[in-house]
Amino acid sequence: MKPLTSLLVLLVGTSPQDPLATWIERALKPGADRAALRAELERLRVRGLDPAGLLFAEGLWWEPERPAEAARLYEQVLIRYGRSPYAAHAQDRLVAYYAAQGRLDEVDRIARLRSGGALAPPQPNASTGFRSQAASAPAAWYTVQAALLRDRAQAEQLVRRLRNLGFTVQLVESSSNPDRLYKVWVGRFPDRASAEQKFAMIRNAVRAIQSDLRFSGEPEIVPIR
Repeated sequence: MKPLTSLLVLLVGTSPQDPLATWIERALKPGADRAALRAELERLRVRGLDPAGLLFAEGLWWEPERPAEAARLYEQVLIRYGRSPYAAHAQDRLVAYYAAQGRLDEVDRIARLRSGGALAPPQPNASTGFRSQAASAPAAWYTVQAALLRDRAQAEQLVRRLRNLGFTVQLVESSSNPDRLYKVWVGRFPDRASAEQKFAMIRNAVRAIQSDLRFSGEPEIVPIR
């Protein structure tokens, strides 16, 4: 798992003096003293601070050396403290961890876990959004628009990254705008409901890449011809 530099900004809705926020900020810095972080984390634990934050911090400490253990702890944050703001960041780090390994089934499971949903069995007649999809041609199709970008090179990088994760991706140049916008489409679905089944997984994979490529905007489901 790769440290997300935007984590602290998104995470802290509390005072800048929040000791957990301060610890997380130090833990995310390259070359942080792990022994000192461990000692400080133990001191924070006995103070009875937010249990979700402490569990998340424990995962963050283990992440550089034992990422599988960190993933286990992040998953516990999701299961036990799904309404905590720390749960969203635990989910993001899990998605990044599994996406980097190309384990898209786990990306999907984690995306569903926080919302309390169970992983549905594959639908025989629905497009999955991955390679080797097959479905009868419907009257209208839907896709997940991962991004709408002005920079073609940036769009091509996003396409490559998503394809490396196993997604079916299409780069579409907008002909209706004189500024030349580039649409990155993921998957091809026979109806909106099928797209919604895969939306959370695709969105979280895009978010994991977004921190590297530095583009704004959120994925959305759009109709296509």
